[in-house]
This record gives sequence, structure tokens and C-alpha cells, in this order.
Amino acid sequence: MPYQIVMRGGPSNGSGFTCFTFVGGVGPDGGGPNDGGLACAYTTVGTNGTGPGVNPAILCRLALQYHESVEDVVGVVENNSIYYGCNLVAADHSGVAAVIERTYSNINVRWSFDHEPMYVDGESVLAAP
Repeated sequence: MPYQIVMRGGPSNGSGFTCFTFVGGVGPDGGGPNDGGLACAYTTVGTNGTGPGVNPAILCRLALQYHESVEDVVGVVENNSIYYGCNLVAADHSGVAAVIERTYSNINVRWSFDHEPMYVDGESVLAAP
């Protein structure tokens, strides 16, 4: 895409982070890694309902700026209402990874196998039901 931007965030409070965004975007629209060894990104998904809450980009930014573990990211997503559906993927320096599926009313966390890195053979896919 011709209007992609790599942005370096150096907040006065929390971890610095590098993220991908686009011209006109505000914040880590594409996600990225932080200085603490956490990487987080998201995509939006169509759902039947919406409600009061935050944009997924805000959750991604909170994760990158203030946290270093996947468990912390799950806590951020669980404790914040979201306006519309999204999937966040997070991985940390210890090798733990998770896909966090979030809608206005539900949450599902798909952890890497037993909190250990999981490798697939190319025939398997991880997808929302």
C-alpha cells in the first residue's frame, strides 16, 4: 500500500514502541513491537452488534505502551468494553502467544499450545468459529 507509515512512539510514561499506521491514521493502527518484547496487532471483524466502548486501536496502543506480556494484553481486552468486533494477536519475549477474539458482548482467547510456541504444518488454520 502506498500510504503506509512506520511510526516510533516514545511516550514519557511506559514503553516505547514501533508501529505501522497509514496516512491520516491516529496511533498504532497496524500494531507492532514494543521495547519490552511484546508485539500486538489487530484486525476488525464483522459482528451483529455494537455498543459503547473503545476502538481496537486504543487497546492495541494500551498494550504496547504499558505491558510486556500476553497475559497482560488479555487483561486489557477483558477489562475494556469495545465498540465493535476485533481479533488481536499478541506474542511476547517468553514465546507465549494468543489470538484474542473480542466483540461488544463476548471474548474468546486462543492461547498458543499450553503457553508454548505452537507450530502448524501449513494445512491447519486458526480461525474464529
